[in-house]
Amino acid sequence: MPDMAVNGLLTSQEVADQLGVSMVTVARMARDGTLTPRDKVPGGRGAYLFDPADVHNVARTRPSSQLRARANELRAAATAWDGDPAFADWLRQRAHAIDEGTGR
Repeated sequence: MPDMAVNGLLTSQEVADQLGVSMVTVARMARDGTLTPRDKVPGGRGAYLFDPADVHNVARTRPSSQLRARANELRAAATAWDGDPAFADWLRQRAHAIDEGTGR
């Protein structure tokens, strides 16, 4: 059970654990707006705090590591394919659909 830091909010480490990503990825997600910090622990290097509902929404829309691996396999197959170019395009489209969360 996670140790929620303040007012039911999650620390960056807890978010990383729940999403199966690194702390660097959580920081990147905060910078690019994928996740919005709700608060910050006091101090110059205080950790960001995130709403569990926001983390859940990101988890629902983010492809799992298995799906990301499958998308990478499809891209590799499309690159190696020397037959009909339309089939290679179809493989790339499937990989893109997985990346976008629509190809599950």
